[in-house]
Amino acid sequence: MADVVRSVAVLGLIVLAIWGFGRFFTSTPKDPTTSVDYAQAARQVADAVSFEVVAPPVLPQGWRATSARLDDDRWHLGVVTSDDQYVGLEQAEQPATGLLKSFAPGGRAVGTVTIAGQEWSERTAADGDITFVRTEDA
Repeated sequence: MADVVRSVAVLGLIVLAIWGFGRFFTSTPKDPTTSVDYAQAARQVADAVSFEVVAPPVLPQGWRATSARLDDDRWHLGVVTSDDQYVGLEQAEQPATGLLKSFAPGGRAVGTVTIAGQEWSERTAADGDITFVRTEDA
């Protein structure tokens, strides 16, 4: 039995040494995601789609765009706020119901809100996520 205990102790020390080595030589980046130039992406997307692309002229202090792309004629802009919350913008020339099923499943309408002079429908999901929806006639 003493040999088993010594073997387990030696293996434990080896595992501990490997773990310590990994912790010593591994660093966690301050910002694990990279930032993108969303304004340039929005200009390029505007030339490829038939609708007016929505993108903020500037982001608030501490916010950074982490994704900006055109997927299947759908404009996407992803932003991380200064308190590490994610804000996503999805825009397409298709019914809002399809986008809501994909990006905000389970949300229910709770009212309306005015943002920058335009009325948006506010929806809340069970997990607390808030979605704002606005549709325009073509």
